[in-house]
Amino acid sequence: MSTALYTAIFSGVITVVTAALSVWLQRQNLAKPQILARGKIVIEEAADIFNEWLRSVGTLVEERRERHAPRGLLVDLFMPPDRAEDALYNLLGRYDYWVEVHGVRWARIIFYLQSAGSIVTFWTDWAMKRLKLLKTFVSS
Repeated sequence: MSTALYTAIFSGVITVVTAALSVWLQRQNLAKPQILARGKIVIEEAADIFNEWLRSVGTLVEERRERHAPRGLLVDLFMPPDRAEDALYNLLGRYDYWVEVHGVRWARIIFYLQSAGSIVTFWTDWAMKRLKLLKTFVSS
């Protein structure tokens, strides 16, 4: 369930409790404005505490999801640092999208396949440049 749904449910509960409290107080002939105001303040404080708790839970969920992102060890090992940093930035930027669309398992598989593709592409490009240079020297 999302935090918006929890907030909506809690807001509905607060409305019902406030209404029930005011009806009960009126039936008890205790419906003084001070008592109603105190009850409303307590309920509003409870709502603030609940909303703060929801925000903290949302933050924990985000941190937990970030911890499950792949480390990118292959890219770090087999590419130069400047290229590895750029490749990992791009791959990790797409990782959340892959998780949403394909799930965690397939997102990891896609991440590793894309990593391997980046490494192969880098070294193929490197080899092609060296071969062109070698061809230039040999033909001269």
